[in-house]
This record gives sequence, C-alpha cells and structure tokens, in this order.
Amino acid sequence: SLENVVRLAPDNAHDHYVLGNILSKSDRKAEAIACYTKAAEADPSWWRPLAARATLNARVNDDWHSALDDLNKAAEVAPDEPSVFRNRAAAYDHLGRFEEARADKNRADELQVLAAQ
Repeated sequence: SLENVVRLAPDNAHDHYVLGNILSKSDRKAEAIACYTKAAEADPSWWRPLAARATLNARVNDDWHSALDDLNKAAEVAPDEPSVFRNRAAAYDHLGRFEEARADKNRADELQVLAAQ
C-alpha cells in the first residue's frame, strides 16, 4: 500500500502528497492534512501540498487564517502559479479583506493570460 511506501521513504514529499490526496478523497481529511504537512516539510519549495492543506483547512475546518498562511507560503515559492493567487483571493474574500482579494484575483488573471501565450 502507499502507506507502506511512505513508511519506507518518510522524506519523499511526492509520496506524502499523493497519500494525502487519496485520504482526502476517502473522507479522511485529518489524516490528509497530516500528509500534506509532511510533504510540505519534506520539500518546502513545493507549493502543491501547501495549497492542498490550505483547501482542507478552509473548507473542512473553516480555518481560513491557517489557509491564508499556507497560501502566503505557496505564493512565495510559486509566484507564477495562477491557482495559488486565485485560492488566496478566495481566502482574503472570506476574511473580508476585499482589496487584497481583488489584487490577487487580478494577478491570477494576468498569470493565466501569460501562461496561455
């Protein structure tokens, strides 16, 4: 099983991330968050586990502040990733920080256009 693979390679960020995705889809959200945390610790330069953990914290735990912290880190390591800015805009919006939400939405749109060229 993938859980055994993760035990054999505890520092493999990709394996923790994939296991987190599987657990999330299996409605084992707390375990998924733990896997995303391990993935982020194993590779702090990879934005995907941060974004995945942010999504679960926001939607499952209603913890938008933690989600925003993760999305801020993701924006630092992936300044050209539109989805990070789109998700952070949603977090800002939920927290009533509308100017920052608008700026991130605009940035996401700009990055999307650049990616399409």
